Amino acid sequence: MIKQNYDLFGGMTMDDVLKEIAPHLTSECVVSDLKKLLHLFKDAGVEMSVTPKGVGLLAYLVFGGRSFKDIVTLAAAANVSGDSVTAFFAICDYLEKELESKDLSSLYHDIELPLERVLFDMECAGVKVDVGVLEELRLQRQFRQYGKYGTHGVRSGHYSF
Repeated sequence: MIKQNYDLFGGMTMDDVLKEIAPHLTSECVVSDLKKLLHLFKDAGVEMSVTPKGVGLLAYLVFGGRSFKDIVTLAAAANVSGDSVTAFFAICDYLEKELESKDLSSLYHDIELPLERVLFDMECAGVKVDVGVLEELRLQRQFRQYGKYGTHGVRSGHYSF
């Protein structure tokens, strides 16, 4: 549970703020990081009855699988400028229009958005990608494909695929 008090919210804890916000969330709300928001609500013990739109997921679809590390990079890709709040809303508008024009709305609403919730639930249940196991599998595949030294030498740490 989040215990920190925020003067911005009149001394309310973040948990209390989330409890106040939850009933007002709609599927038309847009957040920058949907999964992070889902974790915040879960940690606060607050049930979200709807899943708001996630800008990161929208951008991922609109820009063909490209991920953006921050809102500034995304704003540049969307050719949007202005202060952070103005840019955020302009990016949202841009992404939603692009989603429509690329005929990806159904993919987003019917598959990707519900899948985001499923992936979140899997994370909460303890199912996560084990990066170490993936690396080991990659090395095993490389060894089988290229032999002991790979294309540039497995022992030297240079890998190529």
